[in-house]
This record gives sequence, structure tokens and C-alpha cells, in this order.
Amino acid sequence: MHLRLTHPPASPAFLALLGALAMAASASTSAAQPAERDMFVSVVDRGGSPVLTLGPEDFVVRDDDRLREVLRARRASDLLHIAVLVDTSQALGSQVSDVRQGLLAFAARMGAQARIALVGFGDRPTVLSDYSSSADAVARGVGLIFPIQGAGACVLDAVDETLAGLEKAGPERSAIVVVWAGGREFGHATDTELIERLAANGTALHVLVIGGGVPEDVRTPEGRHREGLFDRGTTATGGRRTNVLSSMAAADALERLAAELLGQYRITFARPESLIPPKKTIVAVRPEGLTARGLLVPVRAAARQ
Repeated sequence: MHLRLTHPPASPAFLALLGALAMAASASTSAAQPAERDMFVSVVDRGGSPVLTLGPEDFVVRDDDRLREVLRARRASDLLHIAVLVDTSQALGSQVSDVRQGLLAFAARMGAQARIALVGFGDRPTVLSDYSSSADAVARGVGLIFPIQGAGACVLDAVDETLAGLEKAGPERSAIVVVWAGGREFGHATDTELIERLAANGTALHVLVIGGGVPEDVRTPEGRHREGLFDRGTTATGGRRTNVLSSMAAADALERLAAELLGQYRITFARPESLIPPKKTIVAVRPEGLTARGLLVPVRAAARQ
């Protein structure tokens, strides 16, 4: 005689419990695997020249003082969207020729690696040329740079409107370059808001200030917001602020900026999953005498790869 063992059919509640346990186990396994995040990083020596020979072992990344493992490092070949915001207020004056020459050389140096747009911010933000890798298109925009007699500057509004366009378009790698000749500020945006949006969008801010001394409008709310943006905005987004005394030095400053952008790295590091994201991510390099500046690639951009 053969005995056949039978089991009662599983109840719906029991099956639901099994499913929940399986999902929890899967989620636990997934959470144990660190996510990967990317940063675009500039590394320069004491003279400001880019350093191009580093590997993953040379970079140090920390999330709120927690050391992260750097997995990969490569030269950044990703297309760069650059919005160049130019002071076309009355303050530009006779410096216009030097600024034009510097911008033409900057665009030529960036070449096909970048799509460049030009925006004047004298009186109000005005698009001079849209994003393009065409040297002719950029040259046409540069040809429209003139000082507007009696006009002040609207740097804050120009950054605000330009950033809105970048947020909508969502390029993975972007930068805003401001060329300011000293125009009195009349923009309305605040530095804190703009800095937060720049960092969240993964847009680096670089500023070239032409002229020395204390700005005449530094005691006004608008002037203070502009100076806060120039100082804290560049630091918070992996950019740089450069001050030159004369417009004749503008071309050299823009050339150094182009060399830095073309020499950037894209590094990938491991970040364990956490319910509370880090407040700050910083990057450094181990070789002495070198300076690293970096900005996280937005999650929305990284997810498209």
C-alpha cells in the first residue's frame, strides 16, 4: 500500500505573506549594494594649469566626512553646454573690443566639445546667440556685444533666466560663465536661491570680474546678492572666480578657463543607499600642491545613461 501525502492549498493570506517577505529580501539585497554617483572635477596645479595624468587612486571623495570609494576616473568627454553672460551695461565702455576678442578665442578653444550661448545683461537679459558649436554662430553673437548707454546690469536676472532654460533642457554637463565689467546691479533674484538651483541642476558657475576696487553698489541689496553669488556660487558649484584689473587680461583668463574645462575628469564613486542624503560632497586629490573642484552629476541625468 502506498501512502500519498497531501498538503492543504495555501490560503491567500499566506501567499501574500510569502510575497511580502520575498520583496523585503529583494529590497534588503538591493540596499546592500552601494549606488554609483558621478562628479565632474577640475584639478589644477599651483599655477592654475590643469593636471591630466590622475587615476581613481588619486581622488578622495567624502559625503559629510564619510570617505567613499572612488571606482573610476576618466577624462570628461561629455558635451558641455556653456551659457556666457556678458556685461553689456554702460560699464563695459571701451573694453568691448578686448572682451569680444577673449570670447572668440574661448569659443575657438572649446571647439566641438561645447555648445555655447551668449547672453547680454545690460538693461535686461538678452539672448545674443543660442547654444551652438558653430564658430560662425558664436561670432555673430559676439558681434552683437555693445555697451548700452545709461544701462545698468542685471546679472542676477540673467543667471535666473539662463538657469531656467538649462533646468528645462536638462543637459548632463553645463556651466554658466559670467563676464562682469562693473555694471551697477538691478536684478531681483537672490544669491541663496540661485546657488541652490545651480548645485541641484549640476551647473557650474565661473565668474570673470574686470576691474579692481570695491564695487560701487556693494551696499545695495542687489549688489550684495551679486557679490554673494560670485563668491559662494563659484565655490559651491566647483567653479572659479577670477579678478583681472584690465580688460586686456580677459583673453588670458578665458583661455585658462577653457583649458580647465577641457581638462576635467569624470569620476565615479560608491555611495551606500541612505534615507537621509548627505548635505555636502567634497572632492580632493592626494598629490600635494594640487587643487580639486567638483560638482555632482544630477541624478536625473545619471539615470538616462
